[in-house]
Amino acid sequence: MTPFGPSEEPAYTNRNLTAPLLGYPMARIFISYSRVDKPFAERFSARLRKMFPDVDVWLDSNLLGGDIWWIEILNQTAACDVFIYLLSNESVQSPYCYAEFTEARRLQKCVITVQVRDRTELTKELSDIHWVDMKAGVDDPDALTDLAAAVRIQLSKAVPKPPLWEPATPKPVVGKEKIRPADAPDIDTPPLYDPAPAPLPPPFEWIEIPSGWVEVTSGRALALPTFMLAKYPITNAQYAKFVEAGSYSEKAWWTAAGWNACQQGWAWSVSKSQWEPTGKPWTEPRFWKGSQWNRANQPVVGVSWYEAVAFCQWLSEASDEFVMLPTEQQWQRAAQGDDGRNYPWGNRWDGHRCNNSVRPFKNWKTTPVREYQERGGNSAFEVVDMAGNAWEWCLTDDLGRAALEGKRERLLCGGSWKDPDRTLFQVTGRSVKYPYYRLNYCGFRCARSVGESET
Repeated sequence: MTPFGPSEEPAYTNRNLTAPLLGYPMARIFISYSRVDKPFAERFSARLRKMFPDVDVWLDSNLLGGDIWWIEILNQTAACDVFIYLLSNESVQSPYCYAEFTEARRLQKCVITVQVRDRTELTKELSDIHWVDMKAGVDDPDALTDLAAAVRIQLSKAVPKPPLWEPATPKPVVGKEKIRPADAPDIDTPPLYDPAPAPLPPPFEWIEIPSGWVEVTSGRALALPTFMLAKYPITNAQYAKFVEAGSYSEKAWWTAAGWNACQQGWAWSVSKSQWEPTGKPWTEPRFWKGSQWNRANQPVVGVSWYEAVAFCQWLSEASDEFVMLPTEQQWQRAAQGDDGRNYPWGNRWDGHRCNNSVRPFKNWKTTPVREYQERGGNSAFEVVDMAGNAWEWCLTDDLGRAALEGKRERLLCGGSWKDPDRTLFQVTGRSVKYPYYRLNYCGFRCARSVGESET
């Protein structure tokens, strides 16, 4: 079943904001809320229906027996003229609410945000929207006046627009949602990112990469929704937590092909000049004990794509966040920014801004991930070490697919300490390696989607 598009709905334009809405085609409002705010949401929707009797107000308590709930939510979001997001600590951090909001943004719906209880820490997209303050209650007369004006104005702007990207927002895949009782005291929400997700030591920080476009082929661009990217590559100290947890003998973290490669101990044969299984299982990165590579604050190298994915899946469980390698497009978006730059820092090559071997530079090892942070090498979004030091594994394979399973070659981005060609450090530079390769110039960093959780 495919959600019908906004083009099938009538436009609501040129309305007199002081006149009743009666006589116009039935306008529709979608309300997104957290379960803990259900009593408020029900009173709020009842108040809206009383204020605007000719408006169809929908919230998920309207779901009927037999409805496929996410498809119905997609349908209702597509059909609505105005999307109202009831803001609270729980709703902003809820993967369900954020997925609904993402779909509304994808369809370019008019959005109204309403503060329900607490002073809520907002994401960039939400903080850009001026909210209606109803923390004093759904019957607060000043708030009701603001709400009525907001609804009328936004309905007057409701014109069908094409989606910003395809496909539709996927159903959140989460477990039990953590919520706070409705009678709990109000609090100020801490930041939505964890500067160092347990159990990782610093430096670790999530950087929010806003939605935007990235060129995927000559003359063709792809719209990406907001996502989070690790500010730094994963370090040896951080990867050590994965090793110490016994993850090389825990099949649950590995893909099927990755587990086979780990158990078969794929390695480089000097005598045969090829990669082959040795029968000796992996227990740590290939260069784990090498003094050139194993300082705590250097990026972990000598890890295959399979090991990088296993780390991400282990971290997902350990941190209650859905963590994975970035796709090729996500990596490029974070490095390139909005201005189409050639390198993370700008359009001109500058060998002083990253670890490289472009003449006159010649390096023989990786450097600490913060080495170039204050030397102007950061991306427009302040992501660090995206050029040089170590190539970074991406989720994307050589056919352009972002799939976990399979043995196809995988893409890497960013260039490394050993590369002598400046073009390899461009944001569009790529390398392709088989997923079992364990090289001293390949590492990775993590990504996650905004609002996703496994809690």
